Amino acid sequence: MKKFLALVTVGLWAGCNGTETDNPIETDSGPLVHFEGSGCKTAMPEDPGQQPLLVSSDADGLQCFSWERGDDDSLVIRLLNFDSGCGVTWEEGEATLADDGALELVALNPSCLIAACGSCLYDLDFELTGVSWSEPLPVRVALKTCPKDETEFDAEVVLPIDDTASGNLCRPIPGGPLFWYAMKAGRAGEVNMPCNTDGMAGEPLCEEGTTCVELGTDDTRCLETCSADADCTSSLMTCQDGACRSATSF
Repeated sequence: MKKFLALVTVGLWAGCNGTETDNPIETDSGPLVHFEGSGCKTAMPEDPGQQPLLVSSDADGLQCFSWERGDDDSLVIRLLNFDSGCGVTWEEGEATLADDGALELVALNPSCLIAACGSCLYDLDFELTGVSWSEPLPVRVALKTCPKDETEFDAEVVLPIDDTASGNLCRPIPGGPLFWYAMKAGRAGEVNMPCNTDGMAGEPLCEEGTTCVELGTDDTRCLETCSADADCTSSLMTCQDGACRSATSF
């Protein structure tokens, strides 16, 4: 696997405006057939063309690998709520089968421009062909805000595509990016969002039907209260210790 190191100049925007891939990339080289990236989810623009890719509300508060096998030897992998720099335009994607059998997915921001406003959440779609379904598929992901940066794979997972035609593997969105999202979208205290604290919206801590749960240092979430899995609104969550939490992890 080749890695490139370079000194780059990154432009900073004063504002944080969501963007979208207007011209999705299609290629006939390697397993990648089609790539598409959403705009920044925190911007909430009025123009429908600038909205994020349509995703299920089940993934609210979660970061997921979602996959689906097709009848024509195709495989679609969607990355839901992955975090990166603010206002990035994901215009290009790469997919490579590494020597160890892992599928390496890379999203690229050719302009190297990001906004000086924290972080954003994005959805990224990779449509692939020629990927074997005979065994579980290791997947590595890198989001490169500038193509000449070193490729660093920040997320790794093994997808059970050999015996499951479609599914999801999820974990809670990391605390920092979720905080930025909730603060800008005005969602603090809502289900699966950070609890309201003095630094955000104040009291109450959480909306009715949820409870404030500490997931980590300086990371509290408003999770649905439950006594059984059926109490959880999201199909991607199960009842654990009296609160609805991600049913899977990676």
